Amino acid sequence: MIWDNHKSKHHRRRLPIEEETANTIRAWLPIRARLDVPAQSARYLFPAVTADHAQAHMSTSNLSKSLRQWVDSIPRLTTDVPGPDGSPLSFDRSLIYPYAFRHSYAQRHADAGVAPDVLRDLMDHRNFSTTMGYYKVSLKRKREAVTTMRMHVVDRSVKPAPITSNTAYEARSVAVPFGNCREPSNVKAGGSACPIRFQCAGCGFYRPDPSYLPDIEEHINSLRADRFTAKAMDADPFAS
Repeated sequence: MIWDNHKSKHHRRRLPIEEETANTIRAWLPIRARLDVPAQSARYLFPAVTADHAQAHMSTSNLSKSLRQWVDSIPRLTTDVPGPDGSPLSFDRSLIYPYAFRHSYAQRHADAGVAPDVLRDLMDHRNFSTTMGYYKVSLKRKREAVTTMRMHVVDRSVKPAPITSNTAYEARSVAVPFGNCREPSNVKAGGSACPIRFQCAGCGFYRPDPSYLPDIEEHINSLRADRFTAKAMDADPFAS
């Protein structure tokens, strides 16, 4: 699908779509061809039906209104979360609106294991931080990550220090830059009570996390670049 991202002024963006989505569009085209629409709306897949409409295509407000009418017409919507009696809890219909589908798109791809850089490009974002705001890491994926990474933990001397169980990995550590901290008072305080002011590399309770290797390498490259820049500017030795 080729689309224009007017918000970021990115035009002619290409987005792969599933065959099911393509077939839905094909099924709509004959219905679209029978609509009596103004000339200015002829090139739009979802055209405005009157010439006095402010936009030549279906507006976001009309889309929201139509979606709300459709959602309200569904007799019962449930979640996959069981209630006190074991039956599924009702789904909050107010959470269904057009922009929520963009979040659902990101969440489904993330749950399917799509790499963050690929998902960023699919959503047409410039940086990862924006993409990360569109989905949450599921508990299942967190468990899988813990199971994998707990056996690759090392101490500050890069000696293997695997953690025996998932529970111990989660309950006895707190996230710190590029790894985890196992200092009891800091863990109890949720990471806000470091006794040596976050000098992690010199602490025996620090456990570097191998999953941060790409970030560490990027940080090292950044420091090297700063060093060469300082030398090129003939800065004082302490600056480099």
